[in-house]
Amino acid sequence: MRDRSPIAPALRYLNMASGRARSAMIWLLISALMISGCASTSAPVGWLPTVTQAPDDAYGAWISAESTKDDHPYWVGGELIAVTSDSVFILTGNQLTGLSQASIKNAEITFYQPEPRGPLSSWTLVGALSTLSHGYFLVFTAPMWIIVGASSAGSVSRASIVRYPRRKWPELGNYARFPRGFPVGLDRGVLKSK
Repeated sequence: MRDRSPIAPALRYLNMASGRARSAMIWLLISALMISGCASTSAPVGWLPTVTQAPDDAYGAWISAESTKDDHPYWVGGELIAVTSDSVFILTGNQLTGLSQASIKNAEITFYQPEPRGPLSSWTLVGALSTLSHGYFLVFTAPMWIIVGASSAGSVSRASIVRYPRRKWPELGNYARFPRGFPVGLDRGVLKSK
């Protein structure tokens, strides 16, 4: 008697495939989910707020900036304190550093902890596994689930990151502790790190 379940054609296809082909299909799925582009940051562990804490966080975003001094590149990382018309101020530890905007080649600003792949990757896995019921069409539908799901998970995890020069300093200043510049009369020497 012939099996009439909806996944029977897919199972027959997998049974017909050699051991190498089956292994390749399984590793393709696992690899796509593992490299779905989860963002990382140079901020110390626990420094960034979560996405739900970010609106109430009184501190500036984390910035990693590549600058030049005497034609030598160097990196500065810390809390984005303020952006003025010509400078960017970064608090590293308890030391405030001012960089000329003209000296900054590129910068990455992370304003909340990047989300893990979790929920979207799980849905991608479930969706890809559900293509077993598509019979021979799973050859087309499984890769679509994997490609779209992996790219979506990667996009969500990178949503907390903005970059210079793609975005300009007046906009990036909104992520600073003092988004409108230093308050009048502020003693910059009393600024403390998070």
